[in-house]
Amino acid sequence: GKEKGSVMPGYPVDSVAFSPDGKLIASNGWYNYSDKGGRCYWCKIWNVETMEEMKGVQFLKKPISVAWNHDGSLLAVATDEGVHLMNVETWKRTHTVAKGWVSSVTFSPEGRYLAATSRGTVTVTLWDVSGETPYMKGTLKGHSSCVNSVAFSPDSKYVASCSGEQQVGNSRSVGNDDGMCDNSIRIWEMVAGKEVCSMKRLESAVLSVTWNNNGSLLASGSADGTVCIWTPNGQEKGTMRGHWDCVNCMAWSPDGEFVASSDDKTVKIWKVKTMEEVGTLRGHTKDNPECKCEFYSDGSGPKNKNPSCPVTGHSAAVN
Repeated sequence: GKEKGSVMPGYPVDSVAFSPDGKLIASNGWYNYSDKGGRCYWCKIWNVETMEEMKGVQFLKKPISVAWNHDGSLLAVATDEGVHLMNVETWKRTHTVAKGWVSSVTFSPEGRYLAATSRGTVTVTLWDVSGETPYMKGTLKGHSSCVNSVAFSPDSKYVASCSGEQQVGNSRSVGNDDGMCDNSIRIWEMVAGKEVCSMKRLESAVLSVTWNNNGSLLASGSADGTVCIWTPNGQEKGTMRGHWDCVNCMAWSPDGEFVASSDDKTVKIWKVKTMEEVGTLRGHTKDNPECKCEFYSDGSGPKNKNPSCPVTGHSAAVN
């Protein structure tokens, strides 16, 4: 639980992601102002060992989410004009898919498929990115509120998505017309694109969902600060309470015994078998409350992707 370092206050970073081998970090954000006085939006890659910037590319539109494919050769950068696919070796943009404001993007474990969710929409779009030219494989329809997160099962046979109303300042975002919120998790069969299971959380929007390494359980994080554990057939195994604010990010330990959750200035570690909190990582400030986390591949502990990340060049809140 020790803080490794900190970045200097300055401009915000919107998202970060470790490469599959853990040696690189990709980050999105606005870094400085252009000669014309506007913001410059960047995606940067950093060397974790040396903490040095390796590469950077500028975007006209704000990068929102970033994801690596399975072997680290391809990077997906989601912006408010679509998802840009970047060849990491040449650092060239190869294609743009899912055009429009994309809020979340993720690759399937073997790297063949890409799933994207768009701001204000109730669907998930699936893309096949294995060939020279990506193409849309299909659209998952069934949610009636905005889709907040999507995750592939470890064998890529299923997709989990979650939805619900989100409070942003004094405004609200509701996907359906009657004001009733679809606070649910839905499981989809990948090949057929059909819904096979639905889990409801009536009391609060579901903001994040993730599978454990063998696909036997899912964890969901909600706007009410709870973390729930589910079986893929819809059975709720238990609920863990302890966060005072919403849970936007979670990660399973490689052995499936622990779940890390975050977004309220802390990262909490939970033992899944007993549903008990076993540790809390602190160090976030009032101005930089948000964080994201993942476990090291050997299960030794969670990586905390936050304003304490030991990489300089971007600064302030790292989401």
